[in-house]
Parts: sequence; C-alpha cells; structure tokens
Amino acid sequence: MDVMLSLETMDSGPRRVWGNGATFDDATFDNVVLSQAYHRYANVAKPWGYRDDRCYRTLRALFPEIIPMEDPSLVAHNALDAARYQARHMMLIPYHGEIAG
Repeated sequence: MDVMLSLETMDSGPRRVWGNGATFDDATFDNVVLSQAYHRYANVAKPWGYRDDRCYRTLRALFPEIIPMEDPSLVAHNALDAARYQARHMMLIPYHGEIAG
C-alpha cells in the first residue's frame, strides 16, 4: 500500500505501467488488476493515464532475438519472479542497438 501511494506522489515525469498484457481481454491483465488495487485498497485514482498502459508481450514480440539468460533462483508462476524476469528482459533491449530511450 505504501509503495502504491508513493507512486502517486512521485514527480519523475510520465508514469508508464508495463504488464504482460495491458487489457482485460488478455489472458493476463496485470495493469487492470493494479489499477483496481489503487481504486479499491488505496482509494485513489491510478497515477497514470490510459495511454500509459504498456504491454510487455508486445515488446517481447518486437525483439524475439533477445532472450535473457535463465535464472535458476526465479520460481515459475511466481508473480514477483515473473516481474523480475520481465524487467531484466526489457533492460536488455536498449543495449541491442535497435532502439534508444
């Protein structure tokens, strides 16, 4: 809860939310769940606009040649470990030389 509220008060430019499927129709709908958590548990509006929902699945498909190294410490089907894996994967893409910023 404290982390959620701290995101609302941060003034660090645009806030973009990356999920593994940005819409409710996807098999996973991380961004919708997070948005509802803000509404239901923190009683505040989500601190990002609808245009700032991002989809990791789309980014991964744009760069299929980038495959992060497996990490045996990560547990399959664990939400936090999945987020760690996806973040590490996303951090490799700018170093690939095809996109910047």
